[in-house]
Amino acid sequence: MLIFVFVRDSLRKHVSNVQVADAATGIMNIMGNKGGVAVRMMVHESTICFVCSHLAAHMENVARRNQDYQSIARTIAFTEPVATGDAAGGVATYGVFDHDYVIWFGDLNYRIGGLRSGDVKAMIMARQWNKLYENDQLRQQIASQGAFENFMEGALNFPPGYKFDVGTQNYDSSEKQRCPAWCDRVLYWSDAQWSGSGLGVQRYNTHPSLVISDHKPVSALVTVKVRASKPEERLAIYRELVRELDRKENDSRPMTAISPFELTFPDCKYFVPVTQVVELKNLGISPGRFEFVRALNFPPGYKFDVGTQNYDSSEKQRCPAWCDRVLYWSDAQWSGSGLGVQRYNTHPSLVISDHKPVSALVTVKVRASKPEERLAIYRELVRELDRKENDSRPMTAISPFELTFPDCKYFVPVTQVVELKNLGISPGRFEFVRALNFPPG
Repeated sequence: MLIFVFVRDSLRKHVSNVQVADAATGIMNIMGNKGGVAVRMMVHESTICFVCSHLAAHMENVARRNQDYQSIARTIAFTEPVATGDAAGGVATYGVFDHDYVIWFGDLNYRIGGLRSGDVKAMIMARQWNKLYENDQLRQQIASQGAFENFMEGALNFPPGYKFDVGTQNYDSSEKQRCPAWCDRVLYWSDAQWSGSGLGVQRYNTHPSLVISDHKPVSALVTVKVRASKPEERLAIYRELVRELDRKENDSRPMTAISPFELTFPDCKYFVPVTQVVELKNLGISPGRFEFVRALNFPPGYKFDVGTQNYDSSEKQRCPAWCDRVLYWSDAQWSGSGLGVQRYNTHPSLVISDHKPVSALVTVKVRASKPEERLAIYRELVRELDRKENDSRPMTAISPFELTFPDCKYFVPVTQVVELKNLGISPGRFEFVRALNFPPG
């Protein structure tokens, strides 16, 4: 499968964030004979996703086509790196419906059901498109929300494009006489906030003159409304947002006042306590915290005359300060008990700079476990997860397990009751599946 997206040269500078993705739904969900390919892009400030798919064939495989659609819509994912503030960065993931618009097209393989091939061809000759559309499987599945929920489509006012004798404009004349159908479609979807008003189909038709395939291709002219802003307006808004964030950041910072700012203890006597009161106020709107920190028991290491141990003697006479510091922090659950400073001092004898370096001897308490204990804990966790997984599985019982219908007569209904119970603690679901029409292997 291939998908091409061509962009006009005049629009190219407004297209960005182009990415591709694919999903296989063929044999074992690996083979690419069925599945979908997709391209996403940003046009101005709106996002558009194009999906081309080839779904399961044959008249009776409606459920399989629905399943293929669901699988493609669920599997296709676009990823792009995003800035998160750390060196590693992060990754943003976008699904099919994480866009403003989705254009989904391809050989969807839905057929016209409930009508014989001859009747369908007669309606085509009479151009009775509405009657044919009533029996269109895709229309029915959209209406019942079996597939392509909330997708829209242009009016089908043209003959079905499948199945033709190759090289001609004649419908299938082989022994199979396959019923004509609108297999190839163009659908569109828009995000709820746009309410579909920004997207419409101006032209939707087929091209019967192309005869190289048993399908007749279809084309659609779709218009979309995109968001766009002038660069100078966007810059003005950005600057205003930055100013607003700055204001909020400044407002959220704790604003404290301490009084008195400096304490003096005159006439201190040995072993005679002296008390003074310090008032600490929070003048801001955010909570604040305080703590008593260890006094620095060494002289400030800035600013010295280079090559000496003398503080700045230049005209500026810069004020000495503890510029060079060693701080430490520990996670709250440790409450700081696992970390401490044994030694913290300066080195005034080093005179090659106007700063005196400082050093700290810091001890930390680390968590450690014995390998055998860690393995035992891991095994217990695995067993507990297994128990929870088993408990969460629906447990069902069906009675009777096998139904027999003896003495059945033509067109005479026969009814039997089947009781299905959920014996587990998790909700369960059931469905009727098609019987296997071959012996067990």
